[in-house]
Amino acid sequence: TSEPPVYDFSNVKVPTAMFVGQYDRLADPTDCAHLKQELDTAGDSLIYYQEWPLGHLAFLLADDMEFWTKDAMGMVEQYTADLVYQGGEN
Repeated sequence: TSEPPVYDFSNVKVPTAMFVGQYDRLADPTDCAHLKQELDTAGDSLIYYQEWPLGHLAFLLADDMEFWTKDAMGMVEQYTADLVYQGGEN
C-alpha cells in the first residue's frame, strides 16, 4: 500500500532528538518534517530538531563533524548527567 500506517505518537515518552539531513535519500526530509509535527502535537518528547545540508552517510563520514561533537554529543552529555543526578545510573 502507498499509505503508511498510522501511529499514536502520544505514547512516545522518551526524550527524542532529530538530526535531519536535507539531502538524505533514506530518511526523507519530508517524512522527517511529518514526524516532527506528529511528535510536537503528541506531547513534549521532542527535545531537539535540527536540519543540516547533508545526506544520510554524511552523519558518519562528513569532513567536518563539528555539528556532531557540539550538538549531538552535548545532548548526550546533558541527558547522561541528568540520569546520574536522578540516580538512574546502573
